Amino acid sequence: HLQKLNISIVLDGPWENTADVSGIFKKEISALLEAEYEVAFPQDKQIRGDWSIASVRRAIDEMLSDDEVDLIIALGILGSGEICRLGPLKKPVIAPYVLNPKLQGIPIKDGTSNTPNLSYLTLEVDIRRHIELFREIFSFQKLVILGSSVAYDANPDFFHSMLDVARESVSQVDFVPVAMDGQNVVSAITQTTEAVYICPLMGLPDEEFRRIVRTLNQRKIPSFSMYGESEVRKGI
Repeated sequence: HLQKLNISIVLDGPWENTADVSGIFKKEISALLEAEYEVAFPQDKQIRGDWSIASVRRAIDEMLSDDEVDLIIALGILGSGEICRLGPLKKPVIAPYVLNPKLQGIPIKDGTSNTPNLSYLTLEVDIRRHIELFREIFSFQKLVILGSSVAYDANPDFFHSMLDVARESVSQVDFVPVAMDGQNVVSAITQTTEAVYICPLMGLPDEEFRRIVRTLNQRKIPSFSMYGESEVRKGI
């Protein structure tokens, strides 16, 4: 008889792609562990924040304290960042959305977390290389960086470091924190904007993202996505 393994997934907030992403993780983890465990994702252990650090931290603390939970997956940029900075953990945790450990102040030593019970995946975002590539394609000196206002509030140091790196390459860098309705973006992109670099805009409805992309393309402003191919397919 296999030992039961109850897994909690903590989401940053409501998002229209949640079911798809959660489904992929559930399928992969079940396939990986089913030979050794009876894998379960109890409904009441699947917790969703409200795109605030406080709500995500509350959910993480609750699941860490819950004796019925054996493993936690922090399935979001906020949750991954928060849980990775908590120090030694009392149960296994997977954090699949670390952007850049160094810029986020997350422990890393010899390619590992060096923290008991913590495993994380890093997207290894190399801002310097991204901007170099962008400038090889389009010549520009005035760059606007769009970033999630939620992510900025959670980790301003990451964004300040990113802006410092960008300023090494171009003469003017402006940061626009994007609200979850995206309404402030179009007015923030002025006639002097020469290029736009887009960070993950968490919680932004897909239709709003596409509206921003349409605006950039109509104005013939080149754009570059930190997130990569899935956003490029939407017109970046």
